[in-house]
Amino acid sequence: CICISLFTYGPVFASTSNEEASFVIETIDAYKGDEVVVNIHVNGNPGICAAAITLSYDQNIMQLTKVENGTVLDGLVPVNISNNPTKILWTTLADSTENGVIASLHFNINENAELGDSVINLTYNPDEIYNIDMENVAFNITNGSINIKCKHVAGGWETEVAASCINNGLEVQKCVQCGEIINEALMQQAINLEIGKLLVLHHALVKGVNSVHVRYVKRLNLEV
Repeated sequence: CICISLFTYGPVFASTSNEEASFVIETIDAYKGDEVVVNIHVNGNPGICAAAITLSYDQNIMQLTKVENGTVLDGLVPVNISNNPTKILWTTLADSTENGVIASLHFNINENAELGDSVINLTYNPDEIYNIDMENVAFNITNGSINIKCKHVAGGWETEVAASCINNGLEVQKCVQCGEIINEALMQQAINLEIGKLLVLHHALVKGVNSVHVRYVKRLNLEV
């Protein structure tokens, strides 16, 4: 009698529901010096009892101050927030199929942070997310970010487009910190007084002075 044993190497993945399981990190706006919260969401959860994820971010932009557990899994292991990358681990004795916020990340934005998007990355080891039957569960990942915005400080008005005798001009106020235009104002069409004076005088000399000329002369401070 010959017995043949078949061995399967590598992780065994559980079947998932129609909606693909995923981790989604929020994208939010913030200003220098802000304290903000960024949530990590779970969607399409087929059932897990343990998970470990790793987060990385730019410490020149922000500092992680707290990791708060969400509603998806109990059993959050204390997190060493001084590490970057930061590992977050949950372990329980029963599957959870809850969707929603699995963790809330508290950040302080540095006062000298550069403006623009700063990405928060999430990764995980396939062997470290599984259900009660010890089957690995695969998750898609959507990374998030914090968009650092400028608290604008308006400078003085300056001419962006000069007015002409036929077109309006444009004056603007720019932020003294980032240079972005934050206020605009139209400049009325410019009156070319020299040309106006010549036209009024010429017409008065050719046609004779009348009430129309008198009104223009008074407006332009002319003598005829």
